[in-house]
Amino acid sequence: MELETPADAWYVWVGVAIVSVGVAGVALGVPSQPPPDATEAANAIDRVAVSQYGASASFDHDADAVRIGPKQIALRNDGDTTHASIAVGSMTPVFETKGGLHRAATALVDGEPAPRVVAESSFDSERALREALEDARLRIDREGTNWRAAEGKLRVRAVRLGDETVVLVDA
Repeated sequence: MELETPADAWYVWVGVAIVSVGVAGVALGVPSQPPPDATEAANAIDRVAVSQYGASASFDHDADAVRIGPKQIALRNDGDTTHASIAVGSMTPVFETKGGLHRAATALVDGEPAPRVVAESSFDSERALREALEDARLRIDREGTNWRAAEGKLRVRAVRLGDETVVLVDA
């Protein structure tokens, strides 16, 4: 009795082809990189938010796109999409602000002192700027945010405006 399969049998070649296609499909389905770490980004934001003094930080990430809301952050790349919530307070995503408020928020997250930003803007006081940022944060919370292309760095700054601290995040 012969137990070997002849190599010229058509069903052997069909079986090898099917297995090869299956292995190639698995290999192509594996992500080319790990997902970005949204939890570590949220932790960086929380560390800045709980600081007693005006603090700032930057977090390097490998996300291709980012979505930031008042309480959560989402990062996405070819590996997957990850989400995380901040534990302390709320944050204002700078890129979701508009016009003069956007220029002022960008200057603040870039490290400009609050009195200078107020003096160079259309806001008449730090309180007015803080209220405008709060209104923007409420609008963003109501309307949601969109994905935007990420540049590899998340910047966070806690700024004292009047008698309250505002956490600004830009990506």
